[in-house]
Amino acid sequence: MKTKKAKLLVFVLIVVLVTIVWGLVIGNKSVPLPKDLQEQLIHSANLEVLSLNPVPLVNSDKSDSIANTLLRYPILGHVKINNQNLRLALVNAVSKDIANANHPPTACILAPHHGIHCIDGSNSVLIAICYRCGDVLLERNGKDENYLIKMDSLFPPDSKQLFEKIFKEAGIKTDEK
Repeated sequence: MKTKKAKLLVFVLIVVLVTIVWGLVIGNKSVPLPKDLQEQLIHSANLEVLSLNPVPLVNSDKSDSIANTLLRYPILGHVKINNQNLRLALVNAVSKDIANANHPPTACILAPHHGIHCIDGSNSVLIAICYRCGDVLLERNGKDENYLIKMDSLFPPDSKQLFEKIFKEAGIKTDEK
């Protein structure tokens, strides 16, 4: 009787270990940005990249259209992107980094330093990106969507490097340490 229990216990332990290792290897792959969303960002009449203060305003509803916030996060600076090649490069970099995200959720408190504000008539896309925990908050026409993005590592994701280059060239201060 003891050998059956021992075999069962060993089997259960093996299944648990395989499940844990599988989860660590596979991680949580992010859903790629939909093609229509990418097209909307590329071809919109107004696209801005934002440097954000990662501490949200407590007394503000995220749906409030306060001019100096994005999804409750204060805007430190913004750059309008009119150059179509730069827009394409930014959207492609963000899309690629979201599609290549593969990590488990973290216990981090969301602290986005980067954002995108895209308004085109009655269509809007608001994106707050935290490269520390890998969370991306996206509000499209008032509806929330959640994505993962490649997190900071030894080699920062391409999209983060492009954001930082845009901010530096525009003289925008960031809250990054």
